[in-house]
Amino acid sequence: MTEGKVIYQEKCVIEAKNNEGKLYSREISFTVGELSRKEVSGKKIIALETEFKNGLKIEKETLAVSDLKYVRDYFLKKLTAAIDLVHPEKRVKITFPQGNKYLKMRRAYCQNCHKRIKEFYGFYEGRVEKCPHCARPTVLKRTQ
Repeated sequence: MTEGKVIYQEKCVIEAKNNEGKLYSREISFTVGELSRKEVSGKKIIALETEFKNGLKIEKETLAVSDLKYVRDYFLKKLTAAIDLVHPEKRVKITFPQGNKYLKMRRAYCQNCHKRIKEFYGFYEGRVEKCPHCARPTVLKRTQ
């Protein structure tokens, strides 16, 4: 971050295996700094500077938002895209810092054989995966 006070920061570490089977890890982080606040036509506008790091790749953007919830949603979309770059069968573990209130783990059970498939992050809800027990496709959903 070049300027502005940090108002939002998240990070995670993806551990996976490469094509040779060697374990590697990649840190993904997102930092948001506030540049300014203005009122335009009765609406508060916040100018932000974002920095998204995916391993060695760094993307910087400047955004203007009226609601800071947009920033979290924006991060989750970018995070999902970054995680999807690592094939699910090669992922070993995704670690978030303690106390992360936005990215909760959910348990998924097969809709066909009702056995537990895996735990997944909430933003993966609705995806279809093959059950390792019965080999039939099932949708990742929250358990009641």
